[in-house]
Amino acid sequence: MPSPSPLLQDTSFQCRYGLLILTVQGGNIKSLDCATDGNPRRSPGVSPDPEALSPLVDRILSYLDGKPSGDLPLAPEGTPFQKKVWEALRRIPRGQVASYAEVARAIGLPSGARAVAQACGANPIIFLIPCHRVVASDGTLGGYGPGLRLKATVLGDEGVHIGKRGTLWTIEATHNSVRAESKDDSLARGWGVSDPWGRRENGASRPDSRETPHAPRRV
Repeated sequence: MPSPSPLLQDTSFQCRYGLLILTVQGGNIKSLDCATDGNPRRSPGVSPDPEALSPLVDRILSYLDGKPSGDLPLAPEGTPFQKKVWEALRRIPRGQVASYAEVARAIGLPSGARAVAQACGANPIIFLIPCHRVVASDGTLGGYGPGLRLKATVLGDEGVHIGKRGTLWTIEATHNSVRAESKDDSLARGWGVSDPWGRRENGASRPDSRETPHAPRRV
């Protein structure tokens, strides 16, 4: 007889960006969501356990402050493709960004910018899987379920220079992009891609009109 699945536990807590809801199973983070309306929503069958999850909450708060937090135990549920995208996003350093098209090329799917954007939108672990570090090729921020103001704020706190083009939030300095110079290719090589930005076949970082998702939940 198979062993029962570990208990799902959750807690809500305040951080510098608002109220977050953390769900954990067997010590692994299953989801981290932002309660944009200030009201935590709990799923049926999840046991609130603030005391047991307090050490993990402290580590998350340290991560958000840019302090050492150790290797946080993430276990998001998704398709194999989504997990491949989410793992790639975790390799984008704090203070840098990549476009949806660049991430697609880095995981070996040069025409998959829209699919990458959709995987970002399905990301169940906000901030820790940093979908906020993925932007549009034209320098605008793309989409973000909790709102572009929050995306701009988080990127700014991480050291990315944010501006505005009319009503659009933008990335101001090209040095923020992991694609821009050959010196940044060490990041991409860490993703296991020999020619990560597709220069040989595709040219350097051409804008891809397919990369903007329709009604993303979180990108």
